Amino acid sequence: MLMIRELDELVLGNMVFGKGIYGFHIKVENVPGVAASISQVAFNRGVNIVSFVPSISSREAEVASIFLAVDFYGKAESPSDFLNDLKQAPGVIDAQMITPKAKGNVIVDEHFFPLIFSDSRAILFGLASLSILLRELRKVFNPKAVDSLLYHSGYTIGTRLYTVHAAKVKEMGDKEALELLQAFFLGAGWGRPEVIRVSENSITLRFYDLWECEVMKGFVQEPASHYVRGIIAGYMTLALRKIIEVTEHKCIAIHSPFCEFIIRIM
Repeated sequence: MLMIRELDELVLGNMVFGKGIYGFHIKVENVPGVAASISQVAFNRGVNIVSFVPSISSREAEVASIFLAVDFYGKAESPSDFLNDLKQAPGVIDAQMITPKAKGNVIVDEHFFPLIFSDSRAILFGLASLSILLRELRKVFNPKAVDSLLYHSGYTIGTRLYTVHAAKVKEMGDKEALELLQAFFLGAGWGRPEVIRVSENSITLRFYDLWECEVMKGFVQEPASHYVRGIIAGYMTLALRKIIEVTEHKCIAIHSPFCEFIIRIM
């Protein structure tokens, strides 16, 4: 069996832009087959769906919403005719075309607010914004003070992450807690974690493409992760129920191909 192993980008949010792109807000019944019926409309019209974002308030909800973006560039098909077909599709309650919000054909579905990640409101920052924020903090304030602030803030976030999520899972052992932490980092797009070694006294955790260190490339001469290091420390302190110490001894900010953390168990 062919395995899919390559990485691909995942475009997030309810905003798309580009020539020939049209957006639609669709209200549907929360029943199986609705996505297929909407896809069938696009197939019948010979147009490509470039974004399909559903929002369902709960499993028991009778109604759901969908943000749909469709590429009509170079097509003879009419977006208005496509909209009429959508309204007739099985399971669709109503549909409306989204008016561009800004020059450049910027399509934003204003019905989708706020953004939610893991049951909490989320906001999206690009790496460029985070890079400027962290670098300017270190320019204006004492870098060691900034590092300490980031670590202790991360530590608090890590303890909250464990309390809110891991502590509620039945039969959550050390292995399962570590797997959950990796899942959150990967799911949030922070980096690609991998457990390298586990022993009685230490755990080695490796990250590829860790954002905190990626934005500090060329700006530091030592391992750059303090916020994520704090999150790991806070989370694993509660998970292991022991005093731990987390150090980063390899870092992409200083020319390593990956970031690597050693969790020492006291």
